[in-house]
Amino acid sequence: MNKYLERAFELKDEMVENRRHFHMYPELQNNLPETVKYVRSQLEAMGYEVQEICKCGLVALAGGKKPGKCILIRGDMDALPMPEDTGLPFSSKNDGAMHACGHDFHMSMLLAAAKMLKEHEDEIEGTVKICFQPNEETFGGAKDMIDAGVMENPHVDV
Repeated sequence: MNKYLERAFELKDEMVENRRHFHMYPELQNNLPETVKYVRSQLEAMGYEVQEICKCGLVALAGGKKPGKCILIRGDMDALPMPEDTGLPFSSKNDGAMHACGHDFHMSMLLAAAKMLKEHEDEIEGTVKICFQPNEETFGGAKDMIDAGVMENPHVDV
């Protein structure tokens, strides 16, 4: 097994913990104050400078020390406006909101990827732009992030 896959397995419990946190506290569309606060605190604890480029849209950069392309990776943050009736111990505590389509997984996995990228930042050729997108469910979040300049500074190649 290679060292990156091995490290991903080592982060499994952390990913599960983050995923359950996100699942318990879902927020909708562009109204994600607690989600943004949590994601920002996790990224800052890893050593990232985090920028909010549109309402609730977060960006952090890994690498940039060696020449190369800029690659953007993205995870969605918003939940669906529906009640949860699963009975899980980490069920939604926010009435009328539920992570029913995987955005809790997206955020959890992207935080783990961000951690691994930070741990190997000196090896990165180019830059990885890590984006946490709001409002995916109503299709406005990507446009808001693009309009705010997420595809530039540095320019995204892939």
